[in-house]
Amino acid sequence: MRTRNDHKFIVKCIIGCKRKMLPKNQ
Repeated sequence: MRTRNDHKFIVKCIIGCKRKMLPKNQ
C-alpha cells in the first residue's frame, strides 16, 4: 500500500545523492 511513498522516497534519495556527487565548482 506504501509503494507510492517508497517510490517517492527512493527518487528523493537518488536526487539528493546525485546532487551531492555533483561538483560544487559547477
